Amino acid sequence: MHPPFSLSHFLVRLQLSCALVFGTYNPSGRSYYHWATADTDMVFAKLLVGVGLLAAYWLILVISWLALDAVGMALLGVLGLGLAGTIWQLGVFPSDPWIAKTLVLGAIATLCAIGLSFAGARYRLSRQVQSSSISRRPLF
Repeated sequence: MHPPFSLSHFLVRLQLSCALVFGTYNPSGRSYYHWATADTDMVFAKLLVGVGLLAAYWLILVISWLALDAVGMALLGVLGLGLAGTIWQLGVFPSDPWIAKTLVLGAIATLCAIGLSFAGARYRLSRQVQSSSISRRPLF
């Protein structure tokens, strides 16, 4: 029996997604992107960290794909774009580039956390064993 999925489970996934997204790039200048493009020292360390980040993003994509499937991924993308478009049209989107970048990165992290949390939330709502965890199906 699995423990119930709760808000704290989602918040942990959100924190980890924020750490990954903001660790990759953030407007403050302290991120993997800024470190990797600053100079040519420690090339192998930068490559190692870059491959680790790429693997983490791939893992999030695969977990989200298995939980949401193609339709769910498309709906999640449309939801994110629709929300961003609505905010832009209402004029709520800030003109300060630092705040705008931070909000966009936060939205990406939130979409990653939703993708990671969907399987647990679906299990909590339906109380059924997921067939995708029993039978093997192709990713694409």
